[in-house]
Amino acid sequence: WMKTEHFVGEVYTGLVKNRVLHDPAFFSDFGHLWTSYTIFDTITTSGTDTIGVQLGSALGDFCICDVEYDQIELTIIDSLTTPITVPFQQHDILVSPNPFMDRITIQSAEGNEFTIFIFSSDGNLISSNKSYSDFTLLDLSSFSSGIYFYQLHWRDKNKFPVQGKLIKM
Repeated sequence: WMKTEHFVGEVYTGLVKNRVLHDPAFFSDFGHLWTSYTIFDTITTSGTDTIGVQLGSALGDFCICDVEYDQIELTIIDSLTTPITVPFQQHDILVSPNPFMDRITIQSAEGNEFTIFIFSSDGNLISSNKSYSDFTLLDLSSFSSGIYFYQLHWRDKNKFPVQGKLIKM
């Protein structure tokens, strides 16, 4: 939440090295009462890196600013890369893009028939679709932003299911 009724409010996110924010993503707004903003950024990190958020306000060379912030949250969604390749029992499955906005594609190295089940983060089944080819396009635009889980069950019952995680932006 940010209030920028009279001045410019700024939000920077990025990787912190030696107490300095490097290559920050930048957001700026002016002239709004309390407004909720959501900023998405992809930051590549290693296990010891620090992600930072810097809040600022300004107007011209001299400023006694009344920009206010409330309920600042930094949420790490996941550490997935795009696309996800899941090799399983000599079968390559490609689910992309991930994270996604509206649609995902599922490609199988072999044209095996499968059913994909998609579950909400609390484990409820919310979608199932059959594929009869090596390329399937799924429209998931009706899904809310969040984390979902999938399982691919093969027609050939001798193959174990493939499972993974999806993120809707």
